[in-house]
Amino acid sequence: MNENETGSAARSRPSAERDPLLTPGEVAQWLHVSPAWVRDHASGRRRPLLPSLKLGKVLRFRASDVEGFVEECRQLAERRGLVA
Repeated sequence: MNENETGSAARSRPSAERDPLLTPGEVAQWLHVSPAWVRDHASGRRRPLLPSLKLGKVLRFRASDVEGFVEECRQLAERRGLVA
């Protein structure tokens, strides 16, 4: 298989395989917080904002967005001197 075939095969895969969509409960378990905490940060009621997707009435989160959120929180804590 050449590089072009590999690249097109990767692009034809559904994006969920590359970046899974998580439920509020799954994100809550990952972050060790409640699902209500996750929804509050996704809705903008609390900061920092946790990026989310609304699919009709269903709320989902890209795994990469959750990782970015965790990194943003870590950097914020460092700037405030809360992390060694």
